[in-house]
Amino acid sequence: MKVLTPEDIAGHRAATTKGAIRGILLGAAISAPTFYTLQRRSHFYKQLPLPLKAFGVVVVVVPCFSISAEKAGEAYEREQWTGVGKQELDAKAQAALDRWSSLDTWGKVKDWSKSNKWGLIGTSWASVMAGSFYLVNRNNAQSFAQKLVQARVYAQAWTVVLMLAVAFTSGYSTDEEVPQLKNTDHSWREILEQEGYMKPEQKQKEPLKTPSEK
Repeated sequence: MKVLTPEDIAGHRAATTKGAIRGILLGAAISAPTFYTLQRRSHFYKQLPLPLKAFGVVVVVVPCFSISAEKAGEAYEREQWTGVGKQELDAKAQAALDRWSSLDTWGKVKDWSKSNKWGLIGTSWASVMAGSFYLVNRNNAQSFAQKLVQARVYAQAWTVVLMLAVAFTSGYSTDEEVPQLKNTDHSWREILEQEGYMKPEQKQKEPLKTPSEK
């Protein structure tokens, strides 16, 4: 395990700060023209109180800020890997890429939905909530609370349908699919072998198995 030096900590902090700044700029680039257009063209948006408008900006900028900073920090950490550790990470990344390339279109849809199901559900819920509220807002006979409840009902109905679809694409398997054996991570053993820390008789031994692997 590599011991962090003050230079490593400073480099990580600098990379994270740069990522955070990029995220803030991205969030501002998205929110500024969007809310400016709403302010010019939407009568409903003009009537909203200033704190609620500010909250809308925060909802856009803060996720961009936090995600960009986190990704920048992770990228910096990956750049610091050297030697056998980096080779192992590169080999796993290449194996994942080869597996993705071997999937057909339906397999890629299932794999992507399984890996991003919560983000997919959350984004879809917010989008349907905004779209349905935009539609029901045209009905002047309803109050604001009634419109909000109706939009929420539409969004919840869509969320239920989407969750069923994600469950289907994530868990459904066809007869052509070959069951995959459980992938046990023994990368630590490969690293020790490549570094020369294992004796010849140790290399012949089977890796230790956890109770769940037996």
